[in-house]
Amino acid sequence: MVEAKQEYVNIHGRKGGRGVRPWLLIPKVLCLAIFVGAYVAATVLWFYYRLGYSDGAVWPVRAVSVVFRGVIIPSLIATLLFGLLLLAQHPKVFITRRWLQAKLVIAVALIGTHTIARGTFKSIKAVVLDDSWQGGTAEIDAECARFSVCLILGLSSAVLLVFLGRLKPRLGQQPKPLPQTTHTNLD
Repeated sequence: MVEAKQEYVNIHGRKGGRGVRPWLLIPKVLCLAIFVGAYVAATVLWFYYRLGYSDGAVWPVRAVSVVFRGVIIPSLIATLLFGLLLLAQHPKVFITRRWLQAKLVIAVALIGTHTIARGTFKSIKAVVLDDSWQGGTAEIDAECARFSVCLILGLSSAVLLVFLGRLKPRLGQQPKPLPQTTHTNLD
C-alpha cells in the first residue's frame, strides 16, 4: 500500500522568498553586537584607569588602542557596509522614515565623535608611551577628560542606534494611508 504524501500548509502566514535580506541582516546584527560590546569593553578599561583602580597609565592606553584598532573600527565598518546593503534594497521606502533619518544623523555624529577622539587619543598615546614621561600633567589630564567624554558620547550614540534600529519608532510621523480599492459585489 502506498502512503499519500501530506501537503505542507503554511499556517504562520510567512511568505517565502525574502531574498537576501536575512543573509544581510544576520551578519549586520552580529557586527553591531561586536561593535557595542567592544565599545563597552574599551570604556570600562579606560575608566578603570581614570577612576584610580590602576597604578600605571601605559596598559590602559595600549589596551584601548588595541580594542579600537582590532575590534571597534572593523566591526563598525562591517556594520555600516551591511546597513548600506540593506538600505539599497528599498531606498525610497526607508529614506522617508524618520527613524532611519535619525539613525543616519546619529551615525554621522558618531563618526565625528570618533574623529575627535582619535586625535585626542593619539596625543595621549604619544605622551604616555614616551619613555621620559613621569606622570600626569594638566595638559594630559585635560586630554584624558576630553577622551572620556568622547567615549561616553560614542557609547551612548551606539546604544541609541541599536534602539532606533530595533524599535523603529515613528518619531511623530503618521503612517501612510493604504490605497483605496473599489470592490464590486458579484451577488
